[in-house]
Amino acid sequence: MLKLGFWEKILDSIAKKFDSILNKPFENKFTWSLFALGSTLISGSAIYGFTAKAKAQVKHEDYNVVIDFVSGPEIIPTILGAILVGFSIAIFWKTKISKVQSEEKTEFDKIVEAGIDNFEDFQIEKAFKMEFNYLPSVKAIKLILKMNDSLAKFLDYKKAKSHLTFTEEAFIIKSPTKLNLVGVSAIVMYFIFAFIALGSMQLIIWSVKSDSTQGILLFSFLACCFTTISVVSLNSYSETAAARRLANSA
Repeated sequence: MLKLGFWEKILDSIAKKFDSILNKPFENKFTWSLFALGSTLISGSAIYGFTAKAKAQVKHEDYNVVIDFVSGPEIIPTILGAILVGFSIAIFWKTKISKVQSEEKTEFDKIVEAGIDNFEDFQIEKAFKMEFNYLPSVKAIKLILKMNDSLAKFLDYKKAKSHLTFTEEAFIIKSPTKLNLVGVSAIVMYFIFAFIALGSMQLIIWSVKSDSTQGILLFSFLACCFTTISVVSLNSYSETAAARRLANSA
């Protein structure tokens, strides 16, 4: 058993805590959160637009002037909401609907059922590449097949292989300290830049109301950049989480 130092234990405990939040259940929570946020933006902007009415009235002996102020739906929150709803539907399709297994067995399924040791390495590699669209070593494939829920482990290894080495019996994290540091840094960056991205979106709305074309372009660019950094950071974290899952499967 690998002994961890004080700071390594701190990083490891933080990383495991985030693992419990952002592992498989997170996939569902993230999808529905996107859908809920997008729906809220769309419905909220519509309600605000159609209810934001005001009336000014000036009465005089000779005339009576009434001015109605009526605002339509806010276009920027509506567009952002539509984008978020679209993303949630796309993620749901990718993670749920498109993963429904076909009744027809693949070449890799047939190899596994017939006994993987009865086939040459190139046959295993060819079938695996067609099934999972990446190519690990045959030794890694055989190791994962010994584990429970091997399909999920194959998907984890695709993300985590840069952090792992392995023996005939188990996967081993190359550098636990580096892994925990990368994981914690990635999740901190995710929350920071996601928050800044949301702030940039608010500034886009402010720029639209102020008729500032330069502000719209600037803050739209910043929002895209910060959102991209957030997504990349979350992906980096998911790689470290996948590595820990495989290392703990021994």
